[in-house]
Formats: sequence, C-alpha cells, structure tokens
Amino acid sequence: MPSSQASIVSLSRSSSLESCRQGHATARYKGQRIALAEITSLSCVLVQGGEKTGGVAPLSVGKDAYLPDSPNAVNGINPCCLWIAPGEWIVLASLEVDELCGQLRAALPNTFTITDISASRCIIEVTGEAASLLLAKGCGLDFHPGVFGARQCARTLFAAMDVLVQPLADDAGYRLMTDRSVAVYLWRWLVEAAREFS
Repeated sequence: MPSSQASIVSLSRSSSLESCRQGHATARYKGQRIALAEITSLSCVLVQGGEKTGGVAPLSVGKDAYLPDSPNAVNGINPCCLWIAPGEWIVLASLEVDELCGQLRAALPNTFTITDISASRCIIEVTGEAASLLLAKGCGLDFHPGVFGARQCARTLFAAMDVLVQPLADDAGYRLMTDRSVAVYLWRWLVEAAREFS
C-alpha cells in the first residue's frame, strides 16, 4: 500500500436485530409518544490515529465535515463525525462503506487507520415527544437540549450496556449505537420501557 494512504480494514454487514423485525425490513416500534427504528442505511467507520486535528486546520473528511478534536463533539451531517476518544472518531454516512472508506483514505494521512465497523454495531433511533424521558430511564445523562444538543455525543453506561448516544438535529430524537452482541437486549429494554409512554 502506498505510504500516502491511510490503512483500511473492512468487514461484512447484516442486521443486528433479525429476531426483532416482526415481518418488517428492519426492527421498529411505534407507540403514541415514542418511536424506535433500527437504522441499517448508514455505513459506520472507525477512524483512529494521527495527531491533534483541530485548531487552524482540522482534517476535512467531506463537504462541511471534519474530525472534531473537542471531547464528545459532533461535526457534519453526511458524513457525520463523532469524537469518541482522543485520536478516535466514528464516521457515519449514507454511502456504501467502500465509497466512504475511499473518501476517508483519500482525505487522511497514512497515520490514520480506517476500519469498517458497520457489521459490529447496531444503530437505533429513538424519536417522539417522550424520547428524552425514555432515555433518562436508562442512564444519568441530562437530556435537556440546552445541555446535551445536536453537536454533541456521549458514551455512557445505558441499562448496563456501553452505548454511544447522539442527539439528532432539530430536537428530532436520539441515535443510539451499541455493539451488536447486546443489540437485541437493548432493543427489548427500549420497547419494554417505551410502554410506559404509550
């Protein structure tokens, strides 16, 4: 591989919630004040390495998107870049994963590693007027939009699981990302907790 390109690892992908789909293409739940939906249309890539990226010249990874260097910051829409740890970001996009990885490889220096983690993650969107109340049952984050808003994300222990929480733009709800090994448990926990708000 040429030294000017970031290295890339790729894995295959399938739905994490096959047993919860109930005849639908993806798992979903709709109550009066809560809606849950598995999101399978986003490619998910882990970017690691490099030096501090912010300041005068942050590293651009797409139109109006760069790797943020502030803890728990989110930048961009498609692609969307989430800071998860020093030197680590998750990049989400509604592109084929090979195309997203190619864009990242072209944009980033060879000090970065790019790994397709789409197959190892489950993404669930929680929407509706009671979305923040539902999520507050699972963890201690303050979900008030003035405290935890659309340009932020947080890794937290949610219902005893490691979950990355991202508020969506315009107070539309939240995106939860977790390891596929606990995805079914998380889904069932959310559905059961959502019944209170139906």
